[in-house]
Amino acid sequence: MDRARCAVCGACSAVCPRHALIVMGDALVVFPGRCRPCGQAALVCPTGALVCPDADGGFPPDGIPGEEHDG
Repeated sequence: MDRARCAVCGACSAVCPRHALIVMGDALVVFPGRCRPCGQAALVCPTGALVCPDADGGFPPDGIPGEEHDG
């Protein structure tokens, strides 16, 4: 997720069937363990801030696809 592009509009959380994305205040919170990469959230994101995680890994533990972490 590109946090700089996220408008925190809630469109992704509204369509996520597993409640892996929730708007809390002025932030979008990702629950990586709940995500099953169905692509619905990325499809409705009006700013392109979300990408669909790969099919075999889901979101990484911190919920930010594409970033490297030491553990």
